[in-house]
Amino acid sequence: MLIYYLQSEKVLFFLYIFLLNFKLRIL
Repeated sequence: MLIYYLQSEKVLFFLYIFLLNFKLRIL
């Protein structure tokens, strides 16, 4: 359960960075 939670946190973190990078490119 803990491992699954950490993996989901990693995925959300990478997704957040990806979206942030995408926004910066548009601007």
